[in-house]
Amino acid sequence: MEFTIKKNIILDGIKNTLGVVSNKTTLPILNNVLVVATDKIKIIATDREISLITLHEATVSVCGETTISARKLYELLREIESEYVEFKLIGNQMTITGGKAVFKIPTISTEDYPSIKEDSEGFFKISGKKLDDMISKTVFAISTDEMRPQLSGAYFKCAEGMAEMVSTDGHRLAISNKEIDSISTPGIIIPKKGLIEISKFAEVDNIEMAISDRCIVRSGDSTLIVSLIDSEFPDYNRIIPQDKDGVAINRDEMISSLKRINVVSSERFSSVKIEIAENKITFSSSNPDIGEAKDEIDIEYNGEPLVAGFNIRYLIEAFSSASEPVSFSINGTGPSVVKSEGYKCIVMPVNL
Repeated sequence: MEFTIKKNIILDGIKNTLGVVSNKTTLPILNNVLVVATDKIKIIATDREISLITLHEATVSVCGETTISARKLYELLREIESEYVEFKLIGNQMTITGGKAVFKIPTISTEDYPSIKEDSEGFFKISGKKLDDMISKTVFAISTDEMRPQLSGAYFKCAEGMAEMVSTDGHRLAISNKEIDSISTPGIIIPKKGLIEISKFAEVDNIEMAISDRCIVRSGDSTLIVSLIDSEFPDYNRIIPQDKDGVAINRDEMISSLKRINVVSSERFSSVKIEIAENKITFSSSNPDIGEAKDEIDIEYNGEPLVAGFNIRYLIEAFSSASEPVSFSINGTGPSVVKSEGYKCIVMPVNL
């Protein structure tokens, strides 16, 4: 195998694989990317659950394929200063030349590299920007509890011109909705790592997606294949409170105040007491290890006083994912709701 390629092209291609290749594996080959030279250069990265396939223009002198450490290849390419880089495989050693710099690094045969199946049917177009926004509004609420695999990803479906993404960790529930073309898909659970990689694809406005036993996202010469979580997502609609008028709140003021209160929080003491009374919201927190904090912001409110306690980080993340205008409804000891256009975050209160 021998080819010459622009440094920036191959550097970007390898950089994109770093989030996919496995860092915690007993199989050294999963730390590698598969490099295939034909008329173009194909780079494949996989951890068996997520696979990334990209095609790159190059001048290929000798066709062939091998696998090479993704991390080491990225590190050395980053230091090369020439415009073009030459790759030449001799036996199980890759010689990489850029300007006066020459590197020789070992490769591993492709025999044990996982086979990646690429689907070519069932694709539909979807706005990458909308998909990325839905991911950013839900990914923070995904559970990290390995004992509940059905909550370790976000539920996604399209129906009747609306796409919906939902996540929950049992303490809060985030829902994002976006209007889309008339597309219908089955409900699927996309794992968190897959969502993070999909969001990188969503930098362009229009991407293609296919859903079967896997979720496949395609943009230009790049294809991402994500294995789905084979489980049943809980019936989240039954825990969503009935819509009621919430208190209109300035999002930035709310976040700033919560962050000030958060200064006195710790892993053991992370709650904030919120009191909504006539034309103001008061925040207070007490931590015997650090101290106390109190703050307030002005609002328009003339109803009955409301009091509840919350995990302060949950509220910060909920309001950070909202957009103006935003409302906040407190439901005593029941779930409270942060709401803006196309977004809801239901947060369970805590005992003070």
